[in-house]
Amino acid sequence: MALRTRASGHPDEKVGVMLRGTGAASFGFKQRLRGVRPGARVTVTWDDSPGIAKECKPRNVEQGQTYTVQGSGGPAHEELTEPEPDKETSTLGTAVWRTGRSYTFTADEYDPLLTFASTMPSTQTSGNQCGAMIAGIRAVETPPALDKKVRSSELPDSVAYKGNDKRPVSEAVTECVKNENQCAFTPEDTYSFAYYEPARQIGESFINCTRATLDRNRPCTSPAARSATSRTPPDCRRPPRTPPRRP
Repeated sequence: MALRTRASGHPDEKVGVMLRGTGAASFGFKQRLRGVRPGARVTVTWDDSPGIAKECKPRNVEQGQTYTVQGSGGPAHEELTEPEPDKETSTLGTAVWRTGRSYTFTADEYDPLLTFASTMPSTQTSGNQCGAMIAGIRAVETPPALDKKVRSSELPDSVAYKGNDKRPVSEAVTECVKNENQCAFTPEDTYSFAYYEPARQIGESFINCTRATLDRNRPCTSPAARSATSRTPPDCRRPPRTPPRRP
């Protein structure tokens, strides 16, 4: 549940998200951190406050509200908001924002999942309508060192997601081929670099990832007798030169 800027009572008028109920599976606030790789060190910062919904009873917030934050590869970190001892029944409460909360973890997968989840007992959530609020979530990574020794034949398998959930790559391909503007692909500058490897031939095609132009020679035959004006047979024309390919 999201509360508008003024309703959330945040000092910077940020939108507040209430963590409803208990458990990450049903009521957690989840987001994958796109572009983050395994081994990256990720620091997440955010603000929190006890819930202010009309459904919150005084006893739900008078001692603060508990929740956890967890990134894929890191432990669940427990948090407790500031208390709100002045909450009145059936009225919109006053937020008590605590700014600059922080959590750091090391990602163990591509696009790690960040999850905020309420841990309040079900008897303290007013029917899943009262929970801690969070706002201003920001994640900053220190990427892992780039290993340029990995050969192109040893690159990891492709991964695909629909929302936060992993899906088969074939499903993503089917979606992208619907039309030329269906999907956009952007190189990752942090992990892109020039590389070289021996030239390879696939059928009649050559893949040139060397530093130099590749000269190709092939045998050809021609009729024993030709007039001076006859053209060179197609299979005896000089093969084209294959310039180096930029990776």
